[in-house]
Amino acid sequence: MPPKNAALMHRWFDEVWVQGKAAAIEGYLAPGCVLHHLSQGRKYRGLAGFHRLHREYSGAFEKIRCTIHETIEQDDRIAVRWTFSGVPTAPARGATERRKRVAMPVTTIVHLKRGRMVEAWDSFDSTIAQQIVA
Repeated sequence: MPPKNAALMHRWFDEVWVQGKAAAIEGYLAPGCVLHHLSQGRKYRGLAGFHRLHREYSGAFEKIRCTIHETIEQDDRIAVRWTFSGVPTAPARGATERRKRVAMPVTTIVHLKRGRMVEAWDSFDSTIAQQIVA
């Protein structure tokens, strides 16, 4: 069985991203949480900010998969090396084909308090996301 925080991250990716359950977000994030998209220089603040991010990616991709490759835990922090993949719902900018699955390797570091995410830092190849997510 994975460590406690790793199990939480597995559930998070499965429920919120793969199953697309936006209503589950409140169970995982603290109200004042901050998500830093380091590669894009963007921040999403609070539950409303994360819901906006979720809508952007859920609207831009279907058949989403999140594959966790490894986790490292220390105290109330966890690092997750994972891959986000999905089929774009619209063609990438400049592309004519829209049905090809794309994948983005991601590294995420999460700070948790009382089993909820209070801050997270995502790093990924932003050129892939910029082609797909407006």
